[in-house]
Amino acid sequence: MTTEIIGMVGTKEISESRGSFDGPPVDPGYLARFAQAHEAAGFDRVLIGYHATGPDGFAVAAHVLIRGFDPLDDVVQWGRELVPLLRQEAARIPVGAPGPAEGALSA
Repeated sequence: MTTEIIGMVGTKEISESRGSFDGPPVDPGYLARFAQAHEAAGFDRVLIGYHATGPDGFAVAAHVLIRGFDPLDDVVQWGRELVPLLRQEAARIPVGAPGPAEGALSA
């Protein structure tokens, strides 16, 4: 039997020992930092709490998906995978072969 650790996302800084901080129910900056911390720690899933007087869970999830990660790391990884493939394919094209502007590609 395996154990899976699932993270959770809070929408503003709050603590049982320090209490709630004033302000709106969602702090977008805090929510993004919270999600980024989970991303950096390797979490693949997070729980998003829902209750009748809290922010809509779907809106919270959308914010996490849009703002909760650092796209630079994803782009770097994508480049590491894509650039060698492009180089490999480019090496197969004979020197002096016509390019797209000269009609090498047909519609």
